[in-house]
Amino acid sequence: MGSDMCIRDSFPGCSPQAERVRRDLAQIARSTGPVLILGETGTGKEYAARALHHGATPFVPVNCGLLGKELVASELFGHMRNAFTGAMTSRTGLVETASGGILFLDEIGELPLDVQPALLRFIEDGRFRPVGGTDLRHSSARLVAATHVNLEEAVRGGTFRADLLARLTTATPPLVLPPLRERREDVLLWAERFWQEVIPTATAASWKTSAAESLLLYPWPWNLRDLRGVMGTAARNALERGISLERQLLPERGLNSDHRSLPPREAKPAGGFGRPEPKAKLPRRTDVPSKEEVEATLRASHLHNRQNPNRPNIRKAAEVLGVNRRKVYRLIEFYDLKYWLSPKSGLADAAPAGDASVDDDSDDSDDSDLSLIHISE
Repeated sequence: MGSDMCIRDSFPGCSPQAERVRRDLAQIARSTGPVLILGETGTGKEYAARALHHGATPFVPVNCGLLGKELVASELFGHMRNAFTGAMTSRTGLVETASGGILFLDEIGELPLDVQPALLRFIEDGRFRPVGGTDLRHSSARLVAATHVNLEEAVRGGTFRADLLARLTTATPPLVLPPLRERREDVLLWAERFWQEVIPTATAASWKTSAAESLLLYPWPWNLRDLRGVMGTAARNALERGISLERQLLPERGLNSDHRSLPPREAKPAGGFGRPEPKAKLPRRTDVPSKEEVEATLRASHLHNRQNPNRPNIRKAAEVLGVNRRKVYRLIEFYDLKYWLSPKSGLADAAPAGDASVDDDSDDSDDSDLSLIHISE
């Protein structure tokens, strides 16, 4: 039970994807072999790795992409005095420092090819040799590696060893973390967590609709990394300057009134939830949105319907999903989500033509993308 609570605290979320990640983490925690975590940049790979960490044992995070290529082996395995120019004293490496705990190698795809054999040997029997040394040493650290790159392609490209990839994935299947845009139900839980990192004494955040809708509907292109940056700055503004979250510039880049709170980004990511420029064509996706993504978007979009807060904003949902509004209704039918449009759910029946939340425009007159999904009559 304690381990499950640790995992839930380390990787919060109420979406089916978050539940799946926690189940996989609980299973991995019962094993002892190396672990490979895959996912886009910022999806929470270090949070997942920390969920496997227990007690007072070491947790040593290393970003392989930030290590100097000439000193990677020394950083990981340590070195002896005079092993190279500037090595005035012997130094313990991170592998030895993490003994008894977890060595987290982030961006392992950036690890130089000439260092990979030494890492492979450490994975196999826990032994390693410091740079310039002759004797083998031992570390009981568990290796947890992570990357956002396709390691199979790296193997084919000659930048990653096939035997190292096999060793990382044989004992335990890779843990794949979904991007935040596919688990929008989790956004507010993570936002509250990041808010409390700055203001630990804060209770559950009671944000107004204007702030919640911004956080829920923004696509978060850099995932949790992006969300943490926004919430960290917002919490500091609230703590130091007394600016409420609702008055700060959230990711819609102009939704709220105080534009001085967060600096604008150099470029707004495609697929944002702000209204498009007049007559602008929204990008259309070529895959079919999952049931979880459609339902999460409907749940969030009804907050964005100012004229009728009890009705999902189909225009906004279509914009976030990257389809037209007619497709949203067909997805609702296909996934049997019609209760979102029923009076029992607190949402009104599907709006008639001309309603502000679903009125057609020239963009929706093109029915070509209806071929992406077929509904049997």
